[in-house]
Amino acid sequence: TNDNASLPSGSVSGGVLRLNSGQTVTLATGTYLLSGIDLSGGSKLLTAGPVRIFVTGSVKLGGNSSLNEAGPARNLVIFGSGSSADLSVAGASAILYMPSAALSLSGEMRLGGSALAGTVTIAGNSNATAPGLNAAAPTATAGGSGKGGKLAFASLDGGVGLAAAADSAFVL
Repeated sequence: TNDNASLPSGSVSGGVLRLNSGQTVTLATGTYLLSGIDLSGGSKLLTAGPVRIFVTGSVKLGGNSSLNEAGPARNLVIFGSGSSADLSVAGASAILYMPSAALSLSGEMRLGGSALAGTVTIAGNSNATAPGLNAAAPTATAGGSGKGGKLAFASLDGGVGLAAAADSAFVL
């Protein structure tokens, strides 16, 4: 079942969910198929319950935007077959399965939940935690001098943290 019909008018262009300029969209419980996700300018993508998103292209999150930031991570599962996921200066609480993607966490990115990607890079003052399926995004940290990201694996309640492993058999 594809629940794209429940997405607000104008939020999807060319199959890409695009939010900017402080826009907020709450996804109803369901399954969505998108060509990409692009959140910027303080926009917020929230969930009203368990949501699965299948993305065939890139995922971009930046500009103080948020992706299910208050959690729990289990309410947003993103399966991606694209080659990139750039998450920067934002907050997210999700489970990401993107085995072909180069996942980049940069700036002040805060990721709570779990992620598996082809490659994973953490830079700047980004934080990634894996406290489990009930996780919310970690709280913001004080700005630093860009000495590299922080990675915490509390791994409680079923969290698997960040992993880099290609899965050539995964196809959307």
